[in-house]
Amino acid sequence: MQKILIIYLMIVFIPSACSAELQKHWRLAGSYSIPGFSDTRDLAGDAWGVGFDYSFLGPDDENSMGGDISVAVDYKRFSQNRASASFSLNRVLIGLKWRAGAGATCEKEGLYGGIGIGLALINSVDSPAGANIDKSRATLEWSVFGGANFARSWFIEAGYNSFGEFLDFNWGNADVRFGLRF
Repeated sequence: MQKILIIYLMIVFIPSACSAELQKHWRLAGSYSIPGFSDTRDLAGDAWGVGFDYSFLGPDDENSMGGDISVAVDYKRFSQNRASASFSLNRVLIGLKWRAGAGATCEKEGLYGGIGIGLALINSVDSPAGANIDKSRATLEWSVFGGANFARSWFIEAGYNSFGEFLDFNWGNADVRFGLRF
């Protein structure tokens, strides 16, 4: 019951506190990812994640190329338990995003599209038949996405992310983010 009350309070009161008169620079979102290749999905399963963006250049700034530029930090966890083994992969991304369109900034409602690039730090643990195989690496990640800002403080975004080859699999994945602008 307490969890339901807390979620209700967040849905009702946080957007009210983030009124349209305030300048919004932050986005906080939860995400769900589905690997785009069947062999990767068989290994890793789906992923959940959390991330935030901070907008530091808006469309009115001469260096923003007519869009909104933000720094992004994002975490995703892929995990899969199989009868013979388990697999988990943690990914942390630090990067930049560029959005253009009517809803490009955190302050305005509307549709937008964008691209992103960043450095992904990846750690995976594969446990076949009781043995742990731990692998880590840093890789360049890119993304394309589109979304909509709505209802004063909310947004939804869908896109495609790729952090290249890892463990002999292509790690492209479809991603859906839902979050709060403040």
